[in-house]
Amino acid sequence: MEEERILIVGPFTLQFILQEYAASCICMDAECEEELGHPEFIFDFVTHEEFQSPPPPLSEFLYKKMKITKAKSIQVKHAFMSHGIAMVNERGCSLVFSGDTAYCPHLIQSFSHPTVLIHEASFDDEHEQKAAKKAHSTTSQALSTASSMKAKSVILTHFSQRYPKMMALDNLRAHKGN
Repeated sequence: MEEERILIVGPFTLQFILQEYAASCICMDAECEEELGHPEFIFDFVTHEEFQSPPPPLSEFLYKKMKITKAKSIQVKHAFMSHGIAMVNERGCSLVFSGDTAYCPHLIQSFSHPTVLIHEASFDDEHEQKAAKKAHSTTSQALSTASSMKAKSVILTHFSQRYPKMMALDNLRAHKGN
């Protein structure tokens, strides 16, 4: 039976952390192994730079198995070495994922007309200064990014549980149709 591997794209320093984690995941007894099935954490790792022009086995995985014709890592405004990703499949459908980011013109300039934009919207518009301080986006900033990129659809994610209030409908109406 072929091992199922997880493909991880990230900053090079993450690889060492994951290797330590993988080493600690090995079950030491049969009961644990039986309960968890396959106890090992097995992964392939590539850096953001390698993601731009992937080496084997990543290129084989992306191009042959997933039918991805273009893959791009996009630096965003968050913590050190934070990146979003963009991918296009052989039918021309595209996905852009912002990851955690403050409003980021570089993301907008890096890709246009995505089929789907997945963008974080951690803060309500009332907390724009907090969003900027913590390097996250407001709902309006995420929707503005979608509009500027001419995204066909947008999925907003990463809502903060600290601010459970829904965004004002007037703000949503301002972005309707974009």
